[in-house]
Amino acid sequence: MQRLADFVVRWPWVVIGLWVAIAVALPLTFPSLNEMAQKHPLSILPGDAPSSITARKMTEAFHESGSEDLLLVVLTDDKGLGPADEAAYRKLVDELRQDTRDVLMLQDFVSTPSLRPALTSKDHKSWVLPVGIAGELGTPRSDAAYTRVAGVVKQTLEHTPVATPLTANLTGPAATVADLQAQLDTFTEYYNTVRPHRSCHRRTPDDAHRSRPPAGPADTPAGIHWRVRTDHVDSYGKITLRHAGHLHHIGIGHHWANTAVLMLIADLNIRIIATANGQLIRELTLDTNRDYQPQNPKTPPADN
Repeated sequence: MQRLADFVVRWPWVVIGLWVAIAVALPLTFPSLNEMAQKHPLSILPGDAPSSITARKMTEAFHESGSEDLLLVVLTDDKGLGPADEAAYRKLVDELRQDTRDVLMLQDFVSTPSLRPALTSKDHKSWVLPVGIAGELGTPRSDAAYTRVAGVVKQTLEHTPVATPLTANLTGPAATVADLQAQLDTFTEYYNTVRPHRSCHRRTPDDAHRSRPPAGPADTPAGIHWRVRTDHVDSYGKITLRHAGHLHHIGIGHHWANTAVLMLIADLNIRIIATANGQLIRELTLDTNRDYQPQNPKTPPADN
């Protein structure tokens, strides 16, 4: 140990160089955490879950994209399926086929009549309508697609031309993940807004948070009114801002037309930032004596 200490004291730059070399070599030698996550992703559902097994079997049977993120729409009439139920089924199939954004696959007996026996229950009280949902299972895109498709199913059955007792139940991996997310949201709401915590002096975290003064920029004079606004530049290259009851028009430039922007407002000082890339496109002090705030100086060119 004494020899090592003497070497470090005598040759400090050599030691620093070795550490720098190791820091450079390690990322090149071993894969990053992001690469490992992409190569070995964790499944959000266990492989032996019934819904996952069903999805794999349907993928093998139908060889269609979107089958792994599967939603099964079970349409049931306890009195037995009839002509009115089939009319509602056909209308639902038409609505889902028009949704090319969220629906990647649809197995129905309207387009493939030979599937009718396979999609009909033995007691002739239910139909199963497999729907392939856009997005990887468990991702925000998949959750949004599931929500919209579930809305289409609900709206279609509520507005069928002929009254029908047909009801819809959703199952499969997509519905299972959505149910899990709903339970997590319920728990989060209860934990933060209902359950009192000892560490918060028997208050909820939400009450404790709201009782604290809001954070603001440091070293700023007292009394400044801060605002944050989201807006879109209109087709003429302007946005509007109301101050002291008066509406002002701020010139941005035609090349920024229809651009989403974020406005940071501190009394009369305004910064306008492009939401997409964070570019500062205008900074000004509002002239309360003028309705229109011209571009002076000119705004920077848009990034193309």
